[in-house]
Amino acid sequence: MRVDRVLARLAPTAAGEVEQTLAWREALAALDDAARRFELGNAGVDGALATALTTCRQQLALADRHDLPMLIDAARVPDDYSNSMRALGL
Repeated sequence: MRVDRVLARLAPTAAGEVEQTLAWREALAALDDAARRFELGNAGVDGALATALTTCRQQLALADRHDLPMLIDAARVPDDYSNSMRALGL
């Protein structure tokens, strides 16, 4: 699972309604899937391995579905960026 600033900000609301929790977790998984496909593509990995890794992530997420408080706590983006680099979009 991956998190960006928007999903990290929404993390506390994920503990509310079941629908919110599912939508938040699906957004984390979609972000992870998109980034992983770029990473694997840059590494020259074929589509079959990418599909296998996606299946593995889905199975692990299913097994960890009861650890929502730990996932919410871990959904943080470090704030160690340079303000000038952020202003330049880097």
